[in-house]
Amino acid sequence: MPPHRVIASYEYRSVHQGVQVNGVITSLINDRSFGFIRDARGTNFFFHVSGVADGSFEGLAVGSKVVFDEQESEGKDPRATNVRPAGDA
Repeated sequence: MPPHRVIASYEYRSVHQGVQVNGVITSLINDRSFGFIRDARGTNFFFHVSGVADGSFEGLAVGSKVVFDEQESEGKDPRATNVRPAGDA
């Protein structure tokens, strides 16, 4: 059974753990070096610039399609790592 945890009164079950996930960047906070991605299921993923494959927000914009790896997080949203433009996957 995949790992799970309770988030904001619903149970989150990681169905992507260890699998490449496709999503769209919904927000970028450049001055704080993080952003959010939403996958096809509507799950939001937090990501930090350190989790971007090339270590930079260059080439990423709100609305960009990306591919990433899911990682459990202590925060409200699961974390996206190894984030890269969908065309680079």
